[in-house]
Amino acid sequence: MAGSLWEVLSAIGTLSAVVVALGISILSSRENRKAEMDRAELAAAKMFIPLSNLYDKASGLYSWYAFGDFELNGSESEVMKRLKEVEALSERISIDDLFPLLKLPRHVAKRAARAQGLIQASVDYAREMFTYSLWRQADDSFKDDRYGRLFYMLLEVRDHLEIVVRECESSALNGAPRPTSEEIQCND
Repeated sequence: MAGSLWEVLSAIGTLSAVVVALGISILSSRENRKAEMDRAELAAAKMFIPLSNLYDKASGLYSWYAFGDFELNGSESEVMKRLKEVEALSERISIDDLFPLLKLPRHVAKRAARAQGLIQASVDYAREMFTYSLWRQADDSFKDDRYGRLFYMLLEVRDHLEIVVRECESSALNGAPRPTSEEIQCND
């Protein structure tokens, strides 16, 4: 009987140790997830403006084509100039800048990387299109088709970046809300 009491107490002790270990593991996991989300919100606060600028420039280029004073003939240099501006903004954002955004919802980091890939593809496509030897002699339907493909890529860029910018803004405001007037006026 005394042996079984010790066995029961030993089993209770073992079970208690397992429960404590699991509790510590769960708390540690929660703290790690919180720290990862804090890093993601910090990165979102940093990347919000560069990503917003990229979105604005890409969206503006698409809108210029879709709704503006776009001419099929003679617009090549203006298209390339605007594409290069978009490309320059995109190149300022590295994969290392996007990596911390992986914890944000709606695939923010992956959508931003996809948009960057589409921007590069758009620039390459336009460069190839405009250096095509028969481009100047091509009829308007041929040019319209090629421009349509180019600007469809920019539409996808705009769509991806719209989600990215919205989520970065939300995360940045969550992690670093705008200071209230009371916080600013405080002398402590």
